[in-house]
Amino acid sequence: MKIAIILSSVRDNRLADIVLSKVKTLIGASFDYTIVDPLEYKLPLLNKRYYEMKEPEDVFKKLHSIFEESDGFLIVSAEYNHSIPPALSNMLDHFGAEFNYKSCGIVTYSDGPIGGARSGEQIKLMCSTLGMAPIPISPAWGLAHKAGTPEGKSFEDNFERNFAKFIKQFAWYTEALARHRANWGDGVIG
Repeated sequence: MKIAIILSSVRDNRLADIVLSKVKTLIGASFDYTIVDPLEYKLPLLNKRYYEMKEPEDVFKKLHSIFEESDGFLIVSAEYNHSIPPALSNMLDHFGAEFNYKSCGIVTYSDGPIGGARSGEQIKLMCSTLGMAPIPISPAWGLAHKAGTPEGKSFEDNFERNFAKFIKQFAWYTEALARHRANWGDGVIG
């Protein structure tokens, strides 16, 4: 199964890199994945969606290809003001059909004790609207900036426990949806 791991933050000294490192370790060899980092794919603010662009720039073509070829999406997101980081929202908003009938796992983090769970709920709503199937379990890593310290150990351990349950669900949804998409062929789905 091929997945895209989508990051959300473009801030200096972001926690995304710490969390991504942990996520990659916990995934192991379960998936073939491509990292989609908004720091690498610098998109303009939404003006036209991909399907509306007559001559898309290369950055849009590359993202379209990655999203189209992915069987599922694992979003690793920070929380800004109890909401979705703008770079993530902007990236997702540029696309649509590429996400249809594919799984969406949401992993959040923050330097607070809740671990970005509020942004995770809003991301679920957005992903559902874009045609993805969000996984029920959403691991949230609180005090992620304290990774590897005694103060942050219980938060990190809790994240790892929840991630172990989450990744099983994510794999199941991703495989099931891929199998059904293959059976539908070129037919129109309701």
